[in-house]
Amino acid sequence: MECLICSKIFVITTALYNSGHGTYCSKKCSYQGQCKYHKHPRWKGGKIKRSGYWYINMPSHPFSGKQGYVAEHRLIMEAHLGRYLVHSEVVHHINHDKIDNRLSNLELCSSPGQHSLTHHPEALQKATLASVKANDRRRKSKTLVDF
Repeated sequence: MECLICSKIFVITTALYNSGHGTYCSKKCSYQGQCKYHKHPRWKGGKIKRSGYWYINMPSHPFSGKQGYVAEHRLIMEAHLGRYLVHSEVVHHINHDKIDNRLSNLELCSSPGQHSLTHHPEALQKATLASVKANDRRRKSKTLVDF
């Protein structure tokens, strides 16, 4: 095989070759290959899927994460509005399909609370019920301690 970084010829086992490994002659070249991700043979243009959402590699974006990615639906809403979104603003997928990032399927909510109230009332009911149960438990434990 020929190393993708230094072009050195090296020998690997058939098992490594068949499993897709063995593209670098050493760990040093492997690390260099990982750092130059845009030249890597598996580079897909900086678009990845995490937790069901598409993320775009934009290290220059002011709200990109540690690895330089920004959620695609937020970028689409920012382009539509002509400004960056504030951290508290939430982009809601109307049809609840996380990868359907058409502008007609996106809605901007001013806060996570507004998003939950408007689009996920069942979550609010569940949280309210849990809060009531927790308060009941506290009251019962206080009455047991008072005796």
